[in-house]
Amino acid sequence: MSADDVPVTPDDIERATERIGQYIRRTPVMEHDGVTLKLELLQYAGSFKPRGAFNRVLSERELPEAGLIAASGGNHGAALSFVGRQLGLRVEIFMPSTSPVIKRANIERFGAAVTVIDGYYDDAQREVEKRQAETGALMVHPYDHVETVAGQGTMAKELEQQIGEFDTLVVANGGGGFVAGQAAWFRDRVKIVAVEPELSQGLKPSLDAGERVSVKVGGHRGRLVGSAAGRDPVVDLEAFRRRGGARVGRGHPSRSTSALDRPEIGRRARRSRRLRRFDDRGRGAATRREDGGRGLRQQLRPEQRHRLTTPTDHRLA
Repeated sequence: MSADDVPVTPDDIERATERIGQYIRRTPVMEHDGVTLKLELLQYAGSFKPRGAFNRVLSERELPEAGLIAASGGNHGAALSFVGRQLGLRVEIFMPSTSPVIKRANIERFGAAVTVIDGYYDDAQREVEKRQAETGALMVHPYDHVETVAGQGTMAKELEQQIGEFDTLVVANGGGGFVAGQAAWFRDRVKIVAVEPELSQGLKPSLDAGERVSVKVGGHRGRLVGSAAGRDPVVDLEAFRRRGGARVGRGHPSRSTSALDRPEIGRRARRSRRLRRFDDRGRGAATRREDGGRGLRQQLRPEQRHRLTTPTDHRLA
């Protein structure tokens, strides 16, 4: 499949930008040690997820009275709960029992009804499908939908407006929707590096094999999706290729990789430990309060604060 054949196009992302612009935060960028960081942890609900969730919901011509429903390990559920609160829609989230308690609290604080299912993520997904058949609510998948990927791609457009030309974008990969959105915007203009934990490689083994393969995963993802019994990973390779990541594949210069395959990424990450601690604290502040980034700003040293900028406001008050 060529890059011109993928369903999600830059035009789709342009339309998504117009559709969701009034509902999302234009997150700032920060320079650190020669690397530009896009601080999506300051997005509403604490992650990039509202971009795709808003675009998926707002693209519907008519929304059911039953509202919205989804399975989530945490971040998607918080984003959809926030979407529901902003649009006045009922939201139901089904979570696996392996999800952290703090994730449930973050979802509930925006008003969603949460049901905890014993087991892993796909156990929650099966229960969501049963519930959706009963209620007729709109199912909002965390990544496998054209409009969701187009919404996630708005970050790429926004980043390009903020910093201009660059050659490489390093993206943390989970389900594949976020990195697919970035690839859909940049196409062949920027090298996309999808990074996964070594113990939770859901995408890289499939890209290396040229087809979808089942893997066992460990770490945090293993606790969520089930590392026992050889359960399939969350990532759907074919969905990733269809939605915008076709060019991020075997033999292409923009291929998925783990951090261990790129030593220079590992070195920069080690040098950035102090900043990552600030990011972690900033994420906590962002998920507790919609404070315009003040939580992160308060954790930065004075010499770092002046580098936390947006195109229109060079200081976060």
